[in-house]
Amino acid sequence: MKQAIREQGLDPSACEIIPESFIRKPHYNGIRLVETGGGIEAQIWVNGLIKLSRWWNRTPNKEEWALFTRSGGNMIADPPTKIPSISHPLWLDLPWHQNLINSMILGQLRRNKKFLLTSLSIALIPFFFFLSQWTTLTIMEKSVQEDISKVKNESTKIRIERGEAISALEKVEGFLFLNQYPYQIEIFSRAHNLLGPYNITMSTWNYNQGELEFSFQSRNDIDPRILITAFEEDGLFSNVSSSTRGNRLIFKMNVEKSISIEL
Repeated sequence: MKQAIREQGLDPSACEIIPESFIRKPHYNGIRLVETGGGIEAQIWVNGLIKLSRWWNRTPNKEEWALFTRSGGNMIADPPTKIPSISHPLWLDLPWHQNLINSMILGQLRRNKKFLLTSLSIALIPFFFFLSQWTTLTIMEKSVQEDISKVKNESTKIRIERGEAISALEKVEGFLFLNQYPYQIEIFSRAHNLLGPYNITMSTWNYNQGELEFSFQSRNDIDPRILITAFEEDGLFSNVSSSTRGNRLIFKMNVEKSISIEL
C-alpha cells in the first residue's frame, strides 16, 4: 500500500488510508450487498453506522448468507432470507465518516499525541473485536460446510428414492385422472337393470367418457318420462333426455364420475 502511495508522488505518512465503504454513499438502517473493487461486501447498518460486515470474493451462497444474517443477531428486524440484489452505491467526494467527527476534537487529537494514542487504542477495540468475530465465524462456517457436505453425501440415496417416489405418484395421479368414470360393464349393467322391468332389448349402445347414448325398440307403448325418471333417480346418470327415430326410442345422458382426485 505504501509503495502504491509513493508511486503517486505522495508521502505515505501524510496520507490517510480509508476503507472503500467509507467513500460510498452510506445506508441508514438495514442490510445490503455492495460490489467493491475486490469482491462482494455484506453490510448491516444501524442508525447510519456499519455494525457488521463480511467480505467474499464472489456472491455468497445461501448457507453463507444465512450464517451472516444469524451473526447479526437483533441488529435488524426480520432479516431477509433471500440474498438481495447487489447494489452499487454512489462514490462520495469526501468520506462520510468525516462528517461524524467534530472538527475541534479532531484538531485536539492532532495536537495531543498522548490523547491521540489513547483515542487510537479505544478505536482499535472494535477492530479487534470484529476481527475475533470474523475468525470465529470463519471457523464456524468451515465446520458447518463440512457438516452440510456430510449430510448431503449420507442423504443421496434418500433423495434419489424420494425423487422416484414423487415420479411414481405423478404417474398414479395421471392414471386416476383418466379413470374417473366407472367401468363400462358396470354402466351397462346398471342401465340393463333399469330397463329390465319393461321387457326392453337395446338396439344400439354408444359410450364415450361420461356420455352415453342407446336406443331400443319395444313392442309395448312406453312413456319415455317413466324411464327418464328411473335413470335420473339412479344417481349414476344425469341430464337424461329422449327422442324418437322411426320406431326406435333414443336416450342420451351423462354418466357421473365415480371418484374424486384429491392427492
